[in-house]
Amino acid sequence: MKKGKFTMALSAMVLFLGCQPENEMVSKETSLAKDDALALKFDAPSSGVLTEAVRKTLATQTAKSGGEIEELTLASDQFSAINERLKPQGIALLRVESMNERAPVIVFDRQFELNLTSGWVRDDPRRGNGLSVTYNVTPFFNIANGTLPTEAITDDAYARWNNSTCGSATLEKENNPGIFNSTILTLGGVPGDPFSDINVLGHVPGFVFGLIDGLSPDGTLGVAFTFVFIDEDGNPTDIDNDGKSDTSLKEVWYNDDFTWTDDISTAPGIDLASVITHESGHTLEAGHFGIGILNARENGSIDYFPRAVMNALYFEPISDLRDTDRAAYCNTFGDWWQ
Repeated sequence: MKKGKFTMALSAMVLFLGCQPENEMVSKETSLAKDDALALKFDAPSSGVLTEAVRKTLATQTAKSGGEIEELTLASDQFSAINERLKPQGIALLRVESMNERAPVIVFDRQFELNLTSGWVRDDPRRGNGLSVTYNVTPFFNIANGTLPTEAITDDAYARWNNSTCGSATLEKENNPGIFNSTILTLGGVPGDPFSDINVLGHVPGFVFGLIDGLSPDGTLGVAFTFVFIDEDGNPTDIDNDGKSDTSLKEVWYNDDFTWTDDISTAPGIDLASVITHESGHTLEAGHFGIGILNARENGSIDYFPRAVMNALYFEPISDLRDTDRAAYCNTFGDWWQ
């Protein structure tokens, strides 16, 4: 593993309509019902379990928002189990950011997340990449729906972000010769090797998403996991004193249960370039941005202001970066000068 010693912390950013019912916590080895090749590499409690602290956070933030539905940062018992397993490696899973398909239950969706809780650190000796952030794409899952290659689309997405002209940061691709690059999953029982800063796992079956609390197998298009460095006491580090935890790794999945297309003008489906550019933005610390309103008078259409790649919901293709997207990129890399 290229990173050496690292620690990771986890939190989830998901849409909640209310608290889930209290369930008895049951620790069990999670396995996949449809495919024994992929499995989570930690003991996970049963789904639907929220800690009392999470319930208070949810209630408090909902009250502050005037009852409006908004994206919350939560941590579940499952995430604690993940981090307990990863603690000896010096990293922790901090954040899970997902992009959802358009859903009529969203009445008002507000996101202004330019100032996130973690960030890449320039010249971080633990990463050893100087002014570069590296990424790789595993060959195992880089084909959508079994027919559409996605690696070139991923490369194009990172090229868009790399051309945002902020600082001297560069996004560099590392060739993946057949390495399973997941931090969270195992392949045939063998742990993955996340050898780049950003590890794109690719298109996986939808039920894999259901193994993570807060992710909907039938509603989540893609997800980006954020891992941060921790100290010997398990606390996230902040070596550049910017008030944010130091990012160590990113991991990206796409939901292959959806119908995808690489040409929206000729084939129906979810636009690959739009969703991949969005999730790539999360790996570069760009948060969700914009206000979404359900227009009940016009057949339930959703309007977003401003329109941006980093809008939380997908309802029409958009892969060209807007000013707000570039601002989010510059928020992280604007001071990365030679």
